[in-house]
Amino acid sequence: MKYNIIILSILFLFVSHLTYSQVFSDSRKITRSFKVTSSTTVEIINKYGKIHIIPCDKDSVKIEIDISIKSDNLTKYNKLKSEIDFEFTGTEYYVLAKTIVGSKHTSFIDEIKGLREEIIDFFSSSQSEIKINYTVQVPRYVNLKLENKYGDVYTNSFKGNFNLNLSYGDFKANELSGDNEIEINFGDAYINLLDHGKISISYSDFQVKKSRQLTIDSKSSKIKINEIKVLKITSKRDKYHIDKIDDIYGETSFSDIWIYQLNNETSINMRYGNLNLELINKNFSYININSKYADMNLFFDHGSSYNFELIHKSVIFDFPKNLGKITEKPYHADAKYLFSSGIFGTGSSLSKVKISAESGNLNIFHK
Repeated sequence: MKYNIIILSILFLFVSHLTYSQVFSDSRKITRSFKVTSSTTVEIINKYGKIHIIPCDKDSVKIEIDISIKSDNLTKYNKLKSEIDFEFTGTEYYVLAKTIVGSKHTSFIDEIKGLREEIIDFFSSSQSEIKINYTVQVPRYVNLKLENKYGDVYTNSFKGNFNLNLSYGDFKANELSGDNEIEINFGDAYINLLDHGKISISYSDFQVKKSRQLTIDSKSSKIKINEIKVLKITSKRDKYHIDKIDDIYGETSFSDIWIYQLNNETSINMRYGNLNLELINKNFSYININSKYADMNLFFDHGSSYNFELIHKSVIFDFPKNLGKITEKPYHADAKYLFSSGIFGTGSSLSKVKISAESGNLNIFHK
């Protein structure tokens, strides 16, 4: 009798577990195609999935959307399933595909307080997931505008204008040769060739192998560039690693910058942080640095010769005494600042170094 009770109890628990672990799922595919021209802008707005851009040589754009919903909570499953919709627009000059999560009439406040909590709670289940993935075949010459949250974006080579706004996802591309505007928050990016563009990065890792000209506004990020001609930066709490660069300009705050080969010119305003110029080409033209509470290490190539000016206060200044004849005197009427000037090297050169520094360390080396 006891064994029968035990067996029945085990069976009851097993059946209860099966009932509790029941998973509700649904998947479907949506496909749309639109004719486009070189003047067309294609815009994709998505959440909770990937966007894969496949460049092609056709005169039309094909959009495939794969939707997958799975949950062990029937109420949440039905609610989320009913509130996923898509909006499509197709004209000669504009094509739009947009993911809509929630009612079209839901206010922003309602969405923040209601739907977002629903989705966050939805994701907390170990047997729940939602995926909305876009695969877009698009001519490589059109203008492309992408916005994605909580998902990755991929593309190969693209010649048209490219605009990306990405949050909580990664981005990978081979070559982007048009006008580019890229914004990434809480994600990683890798681009093989980025000809030129404006970049905004926050709390992300960003890597470019080769570029001609970039303007970067960054915060709390890591930026790696292998080779670039001209770079303009506005940086806060970043780490920059640049292998080879011709010209760099900008403003930094609490950022560390390593440049392993500087060929021509730099003009930087620094507040706190570090600047390391590991190799300055002997044919450089101009170095202009304004710093407060920052440390600087400047390594000049063998055979370098340049005019040097330094306005400084509370700076520990070290330089190769055998290669430089430096005079020092008070800077105008303010005795707190000193003016050091002279010539480094033995040859004649039009190259110039001008530094204004308050507190910190300045070390000059000749290799």
